[in-house]
Amino acid sequence: MIKKSFKIKSILILILIPSLLLILASCKQLSPNINKNNSLSNSDSLIGPANLTPEVKNLIKIGGANVFYVFEVKNQKENYKKVSCWIDLFEDGKLKTSFGKMTSMLQGSDKVKYISISLNNWNIDNNNNNNNNNNNNNNKRDLITSIISNNSVSQGRLIDKIDSKSGESSVANQEQKLIVGQDINLAAFIQNEGSTSTFNSISENMKEILKNKKVYIFRCKLEK
Repeated sequence: MIKKSFKIKSILILILIPSLLLILASCKQLSPNINKNNSLSNSDSLIGPANLTPEVKNLIKIGGANVFYVFEVKNQKENYKKVSCWIDLFEDGKLKTSFGKMTSMLQGSDKVKYISISLNNWNIDNNNNNNNNNNNNNNKRDLITSIISNNSVSQGRLIDKIDSKSGESSVANQEQKLIVGQDINLAAFIQNEGSTSTFNSISENMKEILKNKKVYIFRCKLEK
């Protein structure tokens, strides 16, 4: 039953988030082009958390996402043709692997609007096995990434094991300048034994963030 429930939630997330964002992408921007960061120029291409309405946030939560971040590309000055996003996994401060890379090719005047990631933690309850170690192995995380342009949606889905004894927290970077061909940190998902600290942003707290046992950094890159 839990497996079936998880599959239904995953399908809802896969369909719901990109559908909502595709509708929003076809309408006017959610946020004004004028940025709130005084260190950025209004002539810069920017990426930052989308200003989602409470109704949209609630719909995404109803769809089954435990944690989700949606980033909006604003004030585009470049004609981007290639958009990529992926996850870098750090363990004890060292890069262990990169996975889940997804690339979207933009045609003509099509422009990228949103990049999102959602997490759905789940557990397969094994009533016939009371061994804690085995139960920990049944805890998994469903990660769904999306790239939404004016005319298309690209999606990726990954399943990763998690330790139920670890504390978890997450943080999204605030509005930042987009530089062609440069890796952009969007969000960090942090696991540590016991509990984890809270952080204001990745750029300001990267050294402290990487001191945790396991850190997932969600990144993107836009190219011409």
